[in-house]
Amino acid sequence: RRVTALLGNAGQRVRLLDALARISQQRGDAAQARQHFEQAMVLDPRNVVRTRTLLQEAQRAGARDAAERWSRHLVDLTHSASDREYLANLLYARQRYNEAAEEYLKVATATQDRRLRHSAYLAMGNALAAAKRPDGAVRAFADAARLKPDRRTLEALLNAQQVSGQHAESIGTLGQLLRVSPSDERRQQLAQLLEAHGRPAEAARELKHLTSNGSTLATRRGAWRQLGYLQERMGDLRAARAAYAGWIEVAPRDPQAHRAAAEMSLKLGESRDAARRFESAAQLAPSVEILRRLVDVHTELGDLTRATEAWSRMTGLREATAEQRAEAFERLANLHAASGQPIESIMAFRAAIELGRDTSATRKGLAYALFGQSRWEEALVQFDALAAREPSADVALHRSRS
Repeated sequence: RRVTALLGNAGQRVRLLDALARISQQRGDAAQARQHFEQAMVLDPRNVVRTRTLLQEAQRAGARDAAERWSRHLVDLTHSASDREYLANLLYARQRYNEAAEEYLKVATATQDRRLRHSAYLAMGNALAAAKRPDGAVRAFADAARLKPDRRTLEALLNAQQVSGQHAESIGTLGQLLRVSPSDERRQQLAQLLEAHGRPAEAARELKHLTSNGSTLATRRGAWRQLGYLQERMGDLRAARAAYAGWIEVAPRDPQAHRAAAEMSLKLGESRDAARRFESAAQLAPSVEILRRLVDVHTELGDLTRATEAWSRMTGLREATAEQRAEAFERLANLHAASGQPIESIMAFRAAIELGRDTSATRKGLAYALFGQSRWEEALVQFDALAAREPSADVALHRSRS
């Protein structure tokens, strides 16, 4: 201090302070070095090199306020787009997103460097997104995409559009993104958006692309399935069945594929084809629901033998509840009775009752079946029970004859 005070020339004092600062740096005394540099800045405030040095030292020391102050001073000195970008980055790191966005905008509008403009708009979009200003983020990312429509930029724009609720606009962005970076997931997303916005034919086109070009079997299977559902919603049942057939081709052991195709055949009035497809589904994964559909189709076709087989399978189905099995036994008993198989009918009625389906209809069916086999005592027991439940002339007549 004494030496610098004795020097009358400001330039000499500045040079001496810079020299002292460098010596302190060499000694590893960062605090003393910063002090000398700051004293020099008082005398020579427009020195760019020293300002950069002080900015770097503040950054290294974690002195965020000082770093921001010197960064702003540097921008005032250089008016450089890259120095302003550095300031914006500092503000972003301090979570002052709106201020950062303003600085990024100044960078983007002050330079003709496309790379730097793209970087600034992209960073501006990130700052506005962080500030919960999605509409502004969309505009910034869109400006960045016009300069450089790469995957990173388009993904940022797409995400911002979705957050902002601009789903219709995101269709175009997804299309661009697919051209730059093809992706099965993105194409499926595009198909969903197209359908949601009343463009089902375009959605179908995207799904058809996936059915042949999907990168995995699972993707192609899903595409056929979604295409079938789409065609069904569009009312084109034959096209829907064709799509479900494609699903079956890539996943022949998927019972849902066979069932979907069967349902379309039913709607098209092709019951025999529906029966064949329901049977395939039941062979792969028998369930109460599929077996019921199989019974319905065979009954419609008048094929009581196959309807009986389907009810019989349901009685032994593990997943079926006691109530469902009891119903199946009752239906089976009636079919046996209609087919002239009284012994089987009696056994089925008894099984239904044992499983809890003890209704007047079940008791009556059992009583008549026993009566028809001249098993008078057993029939009388059933008619007595019926008479107590719902007295009728018919029951009384049969009871008197038992």
